[in-house]
Formats: sequence, C-alpha cells, structure tokens
Amino acid sequence: RPDVFMMVVRGFQQIEIASFYIISAAALLLHLTHGIQSSFQTWGLNNERSFPVITRGGTLAAVALFLGYAAIPVVIIAGILKR
Repeated sequence: RPDVFMMVVRGFQQIEIASFYIISAAALLLHLTHGIQSSFQTWGLNNERSFPVITRGGTLAAVALFLGYAAIPVVIIAGILKR
C-alpha cells in the first residue's frame, strides 16, 4: 500500500514543487476572491448594503483557504514536519 504521507513530504521537500504549489494556491486565492463575490451577485443577493460585507467575507474566506493550503509545503520546507 502506498504511503501517501511520505509521498507528500518527499514531494514538498523539493523547493520547485513547493514553490509551484504555493504560487498555484495564490492564483486560487485571486480566483476565489472575485468568484465568491461574483456568485452572490449572480444570485441577486448583492446590494449597496451587503456588497462590502460580501466582498470582505469572500476575501477572508479566500485568504483562510490560501493560508491552509500554503501551510502544508511551508511546514515541510521549514523542517517542522519530518519523518
């Protein structure tokens, strides 16, 4: 049976792979920042009062996802997670 944990650790120990993953997560951040706000607009739930809340909430959700995804390779590269 493959050891997926070790596959992830060995993969992210390569700086090129970890860098590409973090850059891709940043692209996802930008996409979600716009996409979450845009989806509320599409559903018609966007007005002058709710727009700032939706924009801020979408940005916070996108940043939280980015930090969660980026934490994996950062922890491995920093040597905090080893096996």
